[in-house]
Amino acid sequence: MKNIFTILLITISAFSFGQESFNKWSVDADFGMNKTWAARGLANKLSISSNVGVRYMLNNNFGLKLDLGYNRFQNKDKFNKTNLYSVTGFAVANIGHMLRFETFAKRLGLLAYVGAGSSFFSIDKFDIQDKMLLGTVGFTIQYKATSKLAINLNLSNTVNIMQDRNFDGTAIKSKRSLDGMYSHLGLGVSYYFGQEKEHADWLPTPTGSTEPIDNPRYEAYEERIKALEDSLANKQEVSDRDGDGIPDEYDVCPDKKGLYSDNGCPDTDGDGVDDSKDKCPDVVGVHENDGCPEIDQEVYKVMRKALKGVQFETGKDVLLDRSLKHLDDIAIVLEDHPEYYININGYTDNVGTEESNKELSVSRARAVTDYLVSKGVDVTRIHARGYGEAHPVASNETEAGQALNRRVDFKIVFE
Repeated sequence: MKNIFTILLITISAFSFGQESFNKWSVDADFGMNKTWAARGLANKLSISSNVGVRYMLNNNFGLKLDLGYNRFQNKDKFNKTNLYSVTGFAVANIGHMLRFETFAKRLGLLAYVGAGSSFFSIDKFDIQDKMLLGTVGFTIQYKATSKLAINLNLSNTVNIMQDRNFDGTAIKSKRSLDGMYSHLGLGVSYYFGQEKEHADWLPTPTGSTEPIDNPRYEAYEERIKALEDSLANKQEVSDRDGDGIPDEYDVCPDKKGLYSDNGCPDTDGDGVDDSKDKCPDVVGVHENDGCPEIDQEVYKVMRKALKGVQFETGKDVLLDRSLKHLDDIAIVLEDHPEYYININGYTDNVGTEESNKELSVSRARAVTDYLVSKGVDVTRIHARGYGEAHPVASNETEAGQALNRRVDFKIVFE
């Protein structure tokens, strides 16, 4: 048994290399009922059952669990209640992730587990006790309530060996390879521990993958390296003004020392986007956001609602009361993210003179700025401008189009 468990642990651990950051620990608990089977223990009335355990996920596919269980058994004749206690070690598989539940049901999960352990039951009135070994298989259907809590429905089946008495205390007349059997159905929770955003149960991306990354940039690098080698083979002198080892002929930034992987341009923040293309050259970001940090989707929702919800009295720079809730939400976003700055751009329709519209758009952008500052936002983090009737988003030939053009845009920036 010890050798089998060691081999299982080594096998599961092999899948954990190359994994991303995620929370690994959880406490799982449930409460429900059990059902014994007459051919395996005589007690056959539904009775209470509960389990509590600690689980550690090696990655988002496999994990280990230690579980403490309690069962009460009772038959229809109401014999003295039998209390059974168990300790079980499990290997856990995240079937939901293996079947890619996240592609169609992001809040549903499915765990499968198999384990072995020991248990004993007692009937105090008759001074009866029995000790056994057990094996358990089961499934857990999960519903993700929050990033820290999941609601579970657990179904398991347990069999005992080396059991000398039935669950009602009577002696077993003939020993079997499987001496006692009972099923458990319980409703419970999993509470996740850790500082990361997600637990392994809900990590959407595969970990431990050994498949090569398909990146067409690598082929371009190889071609450029070959061309450079051919060029160097036929030249005695190579011009390299910035001294970064990349000939000026191939250096996009020949006067600034840089990296070959960045076309010879520097990458100040080291995020893989060279400064010539990086809109946030001093802040680590991602390619998808032009070198700026990735902005949370919830922040985008706040900005979209503000675009539609921030309104003014007609022809004035006075905010309507229903606009304040949206500006309060923006103030909360800026408080939660001190690295954020915000652009506030005011626009109008084409009714009135171009000069008056420009003044009105500036006044409205300033009114929004003043409100955010009153909510504690540092004015140095706000860039407010008015563009009048420039950059319309709809035709000014209709009232509906004019209404769309009377707007204030909000955009998160990083400087």
